[in-house]
Amino acid sequence: MTDEFCISGDIPQILSMVSIRDNAPAAVIVLNIIIGTVACLTGDVLSILEFVGFIIWVVHCTVFLALIRLRLTGYQGPSNSAVFRVPLPLPFIMVTICLYIIVVPVVAAPRLHYLYAVICILIGLPFYFIFKYFKAFNKLRDNMTVRFQLLFRTAVPDKDIL
Repeated sequence: MTDEFCISGDIPQILSMVSIRDNAPAAVIVLNIIIGTVACLTGDVLSILEFVGFIIWVVHCTVFLALIRLRLTGYQGPSNSAVFRVPLPLPFIMVTICLYIIVVPVVAAPRLHYLYAVICILIGLPFYFIFKYFKAFNKLRDNMTVRFQLLFRTAVPDKDIL
C-alpha cells in the first residue's frame, strides 16, 4: 500500500524503497523506530494510544464518506483500472459505527487530547494541498529523495518481487 501512495505522490517516494543489500524497507524501519522512541519517552503510552486511535477512526470515517460520495456520483475510474464495488449500505453502516466510536468518548469523558487530535488533522490539511495540488517543493522533495537513497542505500523494488 505504501508503494501505491508513493506512486500517487501522497507520501515521499523514499518510503516505498527497499535496501539494496537486505531487500527491507530501511527508511520506513528508521521512521518507525524514531516514532516509537518518541512515544516511549513521553511516558504516557495509554494517552498516545487513545490519541492515535481517535485519529485512525476519524480517517476511517473520512474514507467511508469518500466511498459513499464516489458511489453516489457514479464515479467509474480511469478507463484502464478496475473499479472497487461495495454494497452501498455497508459504508453507511461503517460511518455510523465510526461516528459512534469518535463521539462517545468525547461526550463521555471530554479530554484535551481529542482537541489536539483535531488540531493535528487541521494543521495537516494545508500541507496536503500545498504538496499534492500546488506541487510546491517538488524539486526539494526530489533532491531529498536522492539524498535519502544514498544514505539508506535504497532503490525502487522490482514489481516482480512485490
